[in-house]
Amino acid sequence: MQQRISRIVSVVALTVVWGLSAAALGDSHVFDPFVPPADGKGSIYGKVTARPHKDYIKKATKKKPGMVYQEGAESYGASADGKVAYNDTMVNYDFVAVYAILLDPAWKPGKVHEVEATADEELQPRSLAVAKGDVIHIENATSKPLTFFLADINSDAIQELPVLASGDNADMVVELTGDLELAAEEDDRLIAAVLSRKNLRSQRVRSGSSYAFRDINPGDYEVMFWFWRLGHLIENVTVVADEHSQVNGVLSVDTVVH
Repeated sequence: MQQRISRIVSVVALTVVWGLSAAALGDSHVFDPFVPPADGKGSIYGKVTARPHKDYIKKATKKKPGMVYQEGAESYGASADGKVAYNDTMVNYDFVAVYAILLDPAWKPGKVHEVEATADEELQPRSLAVAKGDVIHIENATSKPLTFFLADINSDAIQELPVLASGDNADMVVELTGDLELAAEEDDRLIAAVLSRKNLRSQRVRSGSSYAFRDINPGDYEVMFWFWRLGHLIENVTVVADEHSQVNGVLSVDTVVH
């Protein structure tokens, strides 16, 4: 599912965008395209959306025989009467958190990403976009000791923390790059998808929201949009001094897989 696609992402270099107001971002920043970048710098901004598969919506809204829509359900699958349940989180992707990612050679690693193993046997958040050299701060809020590890899903590469007692926390410096999983040896329900790249800058936003990367050196860059259930899209962008570049991305099953 993680394929390189450019046809669904629009790229426009401009200094002014008519009709677009300042938008609140995932990190509580505000980007105003009418304000020029810092002298000699550029910026990349836009909107990223995770769209549910059109067939899921069709089945959920029409409620065909054998299909039911289970509002508020925690998961989808066979219901008590043997029908298939489609829940609200599956259909309403505007509630999910997606990542806008910039691969920037000038970006320095070291950002701290918070992860908690909850009493409900889940890792929160369910996904992380990290740079090699970033720190994953893990808190064990379960009632049992856990051994956390970070593994490349496409190779045997792995790094592991010592056993973490209930109520304790620890830091893991990311040494691997690629498509990874953060998990616990003692409980396979405690798992999170991790996308790791060198010089990765990320913003985690709600689907349909805006993002912005400011004060970028002029040059050629890769912008990535990622949602762990749908894969990722990559677009090449040229940043021009004193200009804003707009890049919008749509993630969905029928556009990521083609």
